[in-house]
Amino acid sequence: MKFGFRKPSIKKSLKARTTGRAKKAVKKATNPLYGKKGMGFLTHTRKSIYNKAYNKTSFGIDSITNKAKQKNGQNMKIGNDTYSVNVRVINNSTEDDNKLIYNKNADALQEVFDKCSYYGEEKHIFNNQIINDYKNSTNPNDNLAVAISYLGEGAINRKDAIIYFEKYLNNPTDQTYFSDCYIYSSLANLYECEYMLDKSIAYLQKAIVADTQYSYFYFVRIGNVLLKKDVNLAVEYYEKLKKESIYKQYKEKFDSEYKKMIEKKEKGYVYKPKNKK
Repeated sequence: MKFGFRKPSIKKSLKARTTGRAKKAVKKATNPLYGKKGMGFLTHTRKSIYNKAYNKTSFGIDSITNKAKQKNGQNMKIGNDTYSVNVRVINNSTEDDNKLIYNKNADALQEVFDKCSYYGEEKHIFNNQIINDYKNSTNPNDNLAVAISYLGEGAINRKDAIIYFEKYLNNPTDQTYFSDCYIYSSLANLYECEYMLDKSIAYLQKAIVADTQYSYFYFVRIGNVLLKKDVNLAVEYYEKLKKESIYKQYKEKFDSEYKKMIEKKEKGYVYKPKNKK
């Protein structure tokens, strides 16, 4: 664990503001939950706890300059632009206003969508309320609400999440809260975590069709899933991809991934699954 001042890295800083920002934009466009407060803790608990401790025990140049610039209730000038700087003050009334309130009379799917930004114990309680109230419903939107609630409850509920996502897809609606791409991507992740790799690839292929704007992201994910099956399959996949029209558009990205697969093959890489939950 790092303590004190963090040594600045221009290379890493530029990467975070260019490549890193682009990757986040892609993920945010395909997953409405990505970037929401608390999602890091749910999806990568260990990393989230480490990062929080790291940011508490160390500081960088940005930390110093931001503290110097920010003043409660005042404006901050950066270049020719002026930004309003407000620090949220928590008091009893504010806490009540921001408390997660479950409205049983509201549409379940809308409730799930509206409460995406919440996290912690109150979100855990909310998820379980949705599951208990709607798990026996025959309404497809309710099935989707239950699926997303199970998804938020972690690895132990993956199989249940799969069941309810599949229920929804058996009779999909024209709901506009969660895109088809998000549903396909979520199922691909779930199946991959359950080591049902062929089904994961099948849903990634559907995601490619559903979201042509960011389809290269799913092409790369397919390569990573194939790597878990056999490194040779992953190498062959990228060699075949060179003949596809999308290859020219994202040549640098695909070449970089292909190079990684070649290096893994030369090292005799074999994927070793973790213990299943």
